[in-house]
Amino acid sequence: MLLSEKAEKSLRAVREAKVLSYDTETSGLAWTQNHAVGYVICPDPRNSWYIPVRHGGGGNLADPNCAPLKTPTDKDVKQHAFERELAKAFDERRQNSSLITVGHNVKFDAHFSANQGILLGRHLEDTGITQALCNEFSK
Repeated sequence: MLLSEKAEKSLRAVREAKVLSYDTETSGLAWTQNHAVGYVICPDPRNSWYIPVRHGGGGNLADPNCAPLKTPTDKDVKQHAFERELAKAFDERRQNSSLITVGHNVKFDAHFSANQGILLGRHLEDTGITQALCNEFSK
C-alpha cells in the first residue's frame, strides 16, 4: 500500500535514525481500554512527523479498513496500514543494537504501540527517568 510522503519518510527514519524520538497520541490514559490515534516520529529537531490514524474528528491517513474512533474506548479497533508498516520498521530497528529510541514516559507509548502490534524493542531511553538520574536533587 502506498502511504503518504510524510508517512514514508517517517518509516525510513524509524529504520535508520541513530536516535529517534517517538511518541503516541491516544484516546485516553488507560492502555487496557483506550487506543493509539496517532504517532509522532522525530529523527532530529529539523524533521518530525505526526501521523494521525484514527482521530474521531478526521484528518487521518487514509485506510478504508480502519475507521476513526467513535468513542475513546471503542471495542472493534483494527490495525491501520501505517501501523502494519510501522511494526515492520521497528522490527528492522530492533535488529540494530546501536539505534536508540527515546520517549517521555516511554512505557506508556510501548503499551499503546504493542496493542497495535508495534514492538519498540529494548534499546529505549526515557527522558523522565534520565532527567532524574542527571540531577537526583531537582524537584
